[in-house]
Amino acid sequence: MAAPIYSADGRFLGVLAATLVFDAVQSILEGLSSSEGGSIDLVTGAAEIIASSDGSTSRVDPGVLERLAAAAGRSSEYSDATGTPMVGTSTPVPGLAWAVVVQVPSAVAYAQVAQLRNSAFVLVSAPLVIVGLVAYFLGSVIVRPLVRLTAAAGAVASGDLSVDLPVTGRGEVGYLTQVFNDMVGKLRQNRQELDARNKELEKLAVTDLLTGLHNRRYLLDAFDKEILRADRHDRAFCVMMIDVDRFKQYNDTYGHQAGDKVLAGMGRVITEATRDLDTPARYGGEEFIVLLPECNLANGILAGERIRTRLAREEFDGRKVTISVGVAEFPMHGDTAAAVIAEADAALYESKHHGRDQVRGAPPKAPPEGQAEKRTLSAKKKKSPEAAIGS
Repeated sequence: MAAPIYSADGRFLGVLAATLVFDAVQSILEGLSSSEGGSIDLVTGAAEIIASSDGSTSRVDPGVLERLAAAAGRSSEYSDATGTPMVGTSTPVPGLAWAVVVQVPSAVAYAQVAQLRNSAFVLVSAPLVIVGLVAYFLGSVIVRPLVRLTAAAGAVASGDLSVDLPVTGRGEVGYLTQVFNDMVGKLRQNRQELDARNKELEKLAVTDLLTGLHNRRYLLDAFDKEILRADRHDRAFCVMMIDVDRFKQYNDTYGHQAGDKVLAGMGRVITEATRDLDTPARYGGEEFIVLLPECNLANGILAGERIRTRLAREEFDGRKVTISVGVAEFPMHGDTAAAVIAEADAALYESKHHGRDQVRGAPPKAPPEGQAEKRTLSAKKKKSPEAAIGS
């Protein structure tokens, strides 16, 4: 600071100058500032820094200074020039247009609050974690096995016997689980035995015990399925009717046991001489029927000859037997099982009438009117585009 000196008559005599050193104020501000990243500044009304705890000489943001002055000693939150959230307050210096401004980053100002919050979180979380661990342990040891047992019992009640629970622990729950597994294992074994017996009964229900061939019931069911398949794919199939020649005479002469041996041998011969997809069956007495899928009349006659030739190599207690065979084709000789079997039976009796020990095919027969129309439409569908253009 400086002041001019004049004499009484107005002459300029000199200047009275004084220099104020704020080093002591700087030291005081540095001692008061203990927050990392914060500062305490002594500023003028023009926002110029007189002394600062961090040695700064730049101006305080006038907008910030006005905001802090308006807060009248209360703290205020704002962002500095770098965008850092800050908390500050301003206190005026009595008798001067100066003020002491304290600025601290929000993170530093609220560090104690955050620490208190974290401590409270730990204090609350720790008991919850302990309770959760205890509950998990109890659930693993007691509750969870019981829940598994309940679910498994429901599955067994609904028919699922593939249940096999893990045995955990050696207490009552573990023992109960072991007993449950043993019970389910016995039920599973009983079901397997029952299924095996049911399959055996089903096989016996459709099998001729003497010849080992299918019985008449199975044959008629297979016949209905084959008719549906043949109609759907427009394919023919054959029916072969077989009768043992002079079987009644053979049976009366050599006894029923000898006749049974012939019938059993017929079953073996027919099985060996037919394809896997064929359906051989005992129709009744000494009569047999073979259902030949995907087979026309000519191939059906060849199949009959194969059986007849195979039988010619067989001997029954040193004796030979012969067969007569009749073959009919679906749908040429009928569009129902009864109709085709009747035509094959008629061809069989033609074989017997012409000397036995031979194979006869039913004479060609025009299909029924409806069947003829169906086959004509099917043929048109199968005609190639080139053939359709040529026609």
